Amino acid sequence: LELAERNLKTQPAGLGEIRRLVGSTAGAVRYCITKHSNPLAHDLPTDFRNLNRRILADIECQLEITGEEHLQKIKAILADDLFLFYKECLMNVSRHSKATAVRIVLHATPDRIELCVEDNGRGLPAGTPPSLQRRAALLGARVESARPPTGGTRISLTLKTRRRSAPARFFERHRSRIPKLWTPR
Repeated sequence: LELAERNLKTQPAGLGEIRRLVGSTAGAVRYCITKHSNPLAHDLPTDFRNLNRRILADIECQLEITGEEHLQKIKAILADDLFLFYKECLMNVSRHSKATAVRIVLHATPDRIELCVEDNGRGLPAGTPPSLQRRAALLGARVESARPPTGGTRISLTLKTRRRSAPARFFERHRSRIPKLWTPR
C-alpha cells in the first residue's frame, strides 16, 4: 500500500478505503493470533458485552454483572465453557424467540456462578433445549428453564466453582456411617 502511494502520481479514490480495511484486518489478525496462542484466555465481562453487541444487535439488552473479581479467578477451561454456554443462550434468543428485550444477570461469588438469561419472546415449546443441557453437563452445572409470568423464557445456570476434596466428599456421603466404622477407645 505504501509502495503504491509512493509510486502513483495520482491517488486512486479507493486508496483510503483500502487503508481502512488493512488496519481493520490487522486488528482482526492480532486477535486471532492471540486466541490461537492462548485459546482459553477470557475476560468474561468484556467478552459477554462484546457478544451482546454482535448477537443481540437489534434486541434491547440489559446486562448486570456482579462479582467480576471472582470471574477473573476461575480456571480457563471453565471460563471457556461458560462463555460457550452464554453464546448458545444468545444464539437461541436471536434465532428462535422473536424477543424485543433480553435481561441477563451474571453473579459470581468465590464458590459459585449464577447466570440468568431472560427474554420477552414467544417462550420455549418444552423444557430446556438439548444444546444447553449438553453445555451445562460439560460445565458440571445445573440448568433450568422456565416461563416467567410476563412471557418469554428464563434460562438459569448454577455452577459451583469450588469443588470439595475427595476426602471431604467421602465424609459428606458417609457421614451417618462414620461413627459406626470407628469408635474411640
